[in-house]
Amino acid sequence: MKTFWIILIVLLAAVPLHGQYYGSTDYSIERWTEDYSYLKDVQSFSDPLDRLKYLPLDNARDWYVSLGGQARYRYDFFNNLDFGGVHDDNTGFDLFRFLAHADFHFGQNLRVFLQLDSALSYDRLGGPRPGDADDFDVQQAFVDWRVPIADRTAFTIRVGRQELIYGAQRLISPNDWGNVRLSFEGVKGTLTFRDDTLDAFLVRPMLIEKSHFNSGDDRTALAGLYNVTAFPRLLPDANAKLDLYLLLLDRSASATTTTSSDTFTLGVRPHLNPGNWDLDLEADWQFGNIGDHAISAYALATEAGYTFNDLHYTPRAGIGFDLASGSADSAHRFNQLFPPLYLYLGHLYRFGRQNIMDLHPEVSVNLTDAITLSAAEHLFWRQNTHDGVYDLTGAVVRAGTGSSARTIGNEFDISLNYQINKHFSAYTGYGHLFTGPFIRETGPHSDIDFFYASATFTF
Repeated sequence: MKTFWIILIVLLAAVPLHGQYYGSTDYSIERWTEDYSYLKDVQSFSDPLDRLKYLPLDNARDWYVSLGGQARYRYDFFNNLDFGGVHDDNTGFDLFRFLAHADFHFGQNLRVFLQLDSALSYDRLGGPRPGDADDFDVQQAFVDWRVPIADRTAFTIRVGRQELIYGAQRLISPNDWGNVRLSFEGVKGTLTFRDDTLDAFLVRPMLIEKSHFNSGDDRTALAGLYNVTAFPRLLPDANAKLDLYLLLLDRSASATTTTSSDTFTLGVRPHLNPGNWDLDLEADWQFGNIGDHAISAYALATEAGYTFNDLHYTPRAGIGFDLASGSADSAHRFNQLFPPLYLYLGHLYRFGRQNIMDLHPEVSVNLTDAITLSAAEHLFWRQNTHDGVYDLTGAVVRAGTGSSARTIGNEFDISLNYQINKHFSAYTGYGHLFTGPFIRETGPHSDIDFFYASATFTF
């Protein structure tokens, strides 16, 4: 537990700002979205590292390269992750991740982005989990070519290895919590015009190989249309938007998947922030086929919260509900595509978005401008009592036979985010899953504990 005390000292000794688990609020979760063109004519910098954000490549200073990176350490400790079964690892382990990128801009319309990564895992009994370790690799390497069409209208085509992030990340996420982030290779086109952005893409996911360069999964393809429309005039000051999308996941039969499938996901997501409220609703219907079986599955997710800006500590209270269909027939079980860890369905990330219902009230308070304390309670049920419970990879956590109980259990999560300064951040948290009747009646049923602590440097 020496690592725990090191992180605890970092948390208590740091100097304060407002944080989030993936790093500084001054930087984006997707570094290619950052725009440092405003530094072109800046003669002095408030932060010494800002000099790395605009390094001119020509005398006119129109061509430039922006450098950045991140180093993250996290300690994870699970107790009874397998509910006290034979595969439990009741010891802690260490995770390190290093990211470095160079963003080349050749004028306003041509850009090359390169990002390298190294992810390391130590002291985990049984070795690294899938996605924990990747000694050295190319995380992203793409070329953007922008074609101006008219005022506020342009088309950009992106070719190469790239991360995808859409909506609330429920179905397509770079999975920043994971030690190795998810990336794809392929092509994406983006059409932007006033109050609207339309993406079309065709990619395949990268397969993570610890000691070899990653390659694309030639048995899996992801295609999609994703449109986001803003309504600044219809609902002023509400940041109202509507996401509409159609996704296709095509999988060919392999040694691990004996049946080919084509899964279409049709989704809608209205979201807005009127005044102190924040509202998010996402609904999905899936169709297509798995072998000779017709797919019919669905999911619903909603989040609503209110921030008391006039109160001390500006507390926010919220409630959410997630539902995803289940069935003994896999054609009627929701396919969660490429979900993130940690963000939804509890910090323990023990359950995935398949045959699940999750009601979760939550509250957060800003103890200072630098420290945010959050807590949530998750109440889990099976949507279909003839189906089992699955994790975020789609693997069976507990088969559906042996119990007619709907209640899986409940999980309590508490976390502390600390923004030390522009570049340094830290977080720590604890989660406890209380097993319910379904788990208790179908096998080992010990409660699960999860403790984690992390420190991150970003520039």
